Amino acid sequence: MANDVTQKMHQEIIAEFKRLDVAKTGHFNLSSYLGTQNKLYHLKSAQENAIAKEFLSRHKDITKGQFLDLLNALYAGQSSNERTFGTRLLAYKKVYKPVFTSQRIFDWLGGLSGWCEVDSLCQCSFTAQGLLGDWDNWSRIVDSMSQDANISRRQASLVLLTKSVLPQFVIKEVSNKLEFGTKTIKRV
Repeated sequence: MANDVTQKMHQEIIAEFKRLDVAKTGHFNLSSYLGTQNKLYHLKSAQENAIAKEFLSRHKDITKGQFLDLLNALYAGQSSNERTFGTRLLAYKKVYKPVFTSQRIFDWLGGLSGWCEVDSLCQCSFTAQGLLGDWDNWSRIVDSMSQDANISRRQASLVLLTKSVLPQFVIKEVSNKLEFGTKTIKRV
């Protein structure tokens, strides 16, 4: 549960979303495209990045505990923007990347909806090296997510594999096959 300080920080972020929100224009259904029924503030990606940078410059002294509380509040937020904003904050506060544990990701995914919310958490938070470095744990979590009743977790299991892990396995396999092929050709 977020304390007063992190609740205030959370509200500060929402206030910026509201301030910069532009009215929905035309007939394009952004909610449908993003696969979410959550509230949307119509902001450009560059605006959200600027909000993240400015927020962290004002809160340079944010503690790891406050950062985690804020992420918990954001990933449970009412808007899709909040639910994708934690990843933006992490991009500028990499020192707190260890708070993105497999169990937290599993928990946060339970409240996300739509490809945008899921992909923003899974594609931008991890590297293949990070997942493969703790593969025993991650493989258990990914396997569990692939069978979960929650569609966001099932989707996340695929995103994690295809974005972060699969390319590393493919590179390793191709490299091994090329090495084998090269040795074979040299023998002939």
